[in-house]
Order: sequence, then C-alpha cells, then structure tokens
Amino acid sequence: MLNASEPKILVVEDNPQMRESLRALLSFYSFDIQMSINLQDTFHLLSDTVYDLILLDLHLNDQSGFEVMDYLEDNKLRTRVIIFTGEQSEKKAIKALKKGAIDYLKKPIDPDELIESINKGIALLNQQSEKKQLVNTIISSRERYRRIIDSQKDYVLLLSKDYKISFINWPYANYFGFNEPKELIGRFYKELINESAYNPLFGSLDAVRSNSKAMTVELQILDPNGLSRWQEWDFTGVFDKNGQLSEIQCIGRDVTQSKLRTKKLEEKKEKFRKLSELTSDWLWEIDNNNVYTYVNPIVFDILGYRPEELLGKSPFDFMPAREAKRMKPFFQRLKAERRPLKAIENINRHKNGSEIILETSGVPIFDQAGAVIGYRGIDRNVTARGMAEKKLSEKTDRRMDMSGRDTSSAGSLIIICASCKKVHDENDIWSQIENYFRKHFNFTFSHGICPKCAKKLYPELYEENILP
Repeated sequence: MLNASEPKILVVEDNPQMRESLRALLSFYSFDIQMSINLQDTFHLLSDTVYDLILLDLHLNDQSGFEVMDYLEDNKLRTRVIIFTGEQSEKKAIKALKKGAIDYLKKPIDPDELIESINKGIALLNQQSEKKQLVNTIISSRERYRRIIDSQKDYVLLLSKDYKISFINWPYANYFGFNEPKELIGRFYKELINESAYNPLFGSLDAVRSNSKAMTVELQILDPNGLSRWQEWDFTGVFDKNGQLSEIQCIGRDVTQSKLRTKKLEEKKEKFRKLSELTSDWLWEIDNNNVYTYVNPIVFDILGYRPEELLGKSPFDFMPAREAKRMKPFFQRLKAERRPLKAIENINRHKNGSEIILETSGVPIFDQAGAVIGYRGIDRNVTARGMAEKKLSEKTDRRMDMSGRDTSSAGSLIIICASCKKVHDENDIWSQIENYFRKHFNFTFSHGICPKCAKKLYPELYEENILP
C-alpha cells in the first residue's frame, strides 16, 4: 500500500530556478522527491524506481513531455501525472488529460493549487474505480455496510485470483440456499455453479483475468433448482502495480422477467404484424417526431406507395399543403393532451396525384414514465363512401322517374336470413349479401375485420393498446 504521508514524486523540469522552487515547496511538505532535467534522465529513473506521481513540464528545451506519458503507457506504469506549462494551449491541455494526466496547471504555479492537485493524485492512487471503492469500503467496514449491501437485489461477489470467495452478499448466498454469507467465504466458486453455467460463466471470468478489461455479459443458466434463468453480470479485474491480478469484483442481477417481457412483447408484435397483413385497413405507427416507424402493406392499395417509401416520413408529407396546414396543429393539440384519434377524416394524395379521403383512428404510445413517445393507429379509405351514397340516391331517383311512383319504400325492404345472412331478392332467390349488392348497386367488395370482431378475436392487442 502507498504510504500517503511520503509519496514518491518525480519532478521533470528543465528550468533550474523552477526546479529549486519546487524542491523547497515539496520538501516542506515532507514528500520524497527526485529531480530530472530531460527525457533521458527521466526514462532512466523510471526504469529503476516506481514513482507515485510525476510533476511534468510539457516543454523540455526541444523535447516534449508527452513522450514521458507515452513511456508510461507503453510500459503499463500506473504512475499519476500532473502537467504544468507556460503555454496557454487548450488543445494541449485536452491532449494531456486524454493521455491520463490528472491535472493541468499553468505557470506561474500557485503553491496551494499544486499541493491540492498532489493530494488529489494521492487519493486516486488508492482506488481503481467507483465499483472497487464501493466494495473496498464495504469490506473495511463490514458491520456498518453489510445491511446496506444485503438489502440490494443485485448479487455482489468478490473472488480471489484462484476463484475463492472472499465476499458474498446475502441475496447471492440465499440464491445458493445459504442463510449466512460467511458459510461461503473461502470456498471455491466453482463448487457452487451448475454444470450448464460453468463454461459461459468461467469463460467470461478467464477473459477478465487475461485482458485486464471489465466485461458485461448476459448468461442463460440453470439455477440450483434446475430452473432456466437469465443473469447479467459485470466483471472487473483489480490488478496491483506489477499488473498481477489481486481480485475479481462481480456484480450480477437476475433479468429473467425482463427477458420474458421482451419475448412476450415480440410475440405480440409478430401477432400484430400477421393481423395487419390480413386486414383491409392500413395499420401504422409513428414515433415522437411524427415519423412512420411501421406501415403495413395495405398502404399500397390505399395510396399506391410501398411501405418502405413511407418509413422515415411524416403523415403530413402525404397530404396536400392546405390539408397538412389544417391537420398538423390539430394533431399536435391532441398529442399534447395525450388524447386518442377517433375517426378523423383527412385528405391524402395518392401516388398518382388523386386525392383520397382517409378516416384515421389511433391511440398514444406511452413510455414507462407515462410520456407520449408516439401513436399507433388505423387508416381506412372512405373516399368511396360518399360516391356510393351518391350513386344509390341517383338510382332511386331514376326508378321513381320510370315508374311514376315512389318505389323507395319497396326497395328499402330487404329480407335477410337471420342464420346464414343471405338476402331474398325480387326473383325469389336467396343470394350472398355481397352478390346481392354487387348486382343491384354495382359495388366492389373486399373482406376485412371490423373493430368489434377484431376486439373479440384479438382482445390482448386492445388491452395492450397495440390496436386503437
């Protein structure tokens, strides 16, 4: 461990007056110091002695202090560096900090500022990371912090370099069926692990040992009861100044429920996708920027565009300018009020240039915090509705003119079978309702699913607000 009262400091400064000023100041505070005036002396000293801190002038006559920082990195030395220079270069300051300097001081140096920076460097030498600091605090004050760490849902585990347990919190000990964590201290971790989890788990731990890098992994394993579980683990290796592994810090959590929710959501999305391909309605989703993120293939039948031609664009991009100007503020107001869209008629432009009247319904999509992050809905082509009504009216008028009397009352009486729904026509023939209306009114039919039947057949899609 570093003796914080006498850290070993190397001062690299080519200016004699500056060197002597630093020597006097640091000696007053009882620091163990050595002086260097150039790169050659510095590299020689670093090869023989392990220093805790280096006070480094960036400009050493015609040499650059950055070469010292490169030397430290190439030789994997964990010595902390404090830079000082007479230049006012912001770019060099940023470069030094990116290379690992803990501070950047400008000349002339304020003594109090320098001592404060050195103290900060000493403090950093005694910690590897925030996780290590947390775990070390727990270990050094077990009685004080044990209840805190045991109250967490996460699993906390410390392993020695040979995978012996040096610390384990209560939730993880209980996972293995133990009531007291101390029962597991000193045992080999491998003894507790199910065979199914052995290779992926220890493969990750071995990787942390070999490459000195922290890892986050997600593993599917069998728990001690033989149940399949998903766990997410953060593994961090702690190494001494010689680069030797001293311990591995492990923090894990059970993510099985999250995985199941994700799988269930994907299944519902797939069911929604299949339903959307069967319906004659145009189904869509937009994000918080009013941009299409999903469009089913029916849009081609309605507007003449392929789904991919709409993705990344806004509904207002397909409206005539006058209609977009009318609808955009109207929709933004509904969105701000978190209200659904209910049978809103709006004009869109077909790819061939013709105008199509759509009836739009939709519901807002909320995130976990309750904020609106988009809308999901249905568009129906109602352009023909007005045309059909007009044709029916004209046909009735023609019949009245030809007969000289009002036949609307006779024409309005249509007998439909209560069971099979066939229609009884004037020739005493029972016909399918589609054939009857096609014969008498020249209609074109397409099959879909009405909202009532869709709710009956696919209730879960409405419960989850997947359909409006």
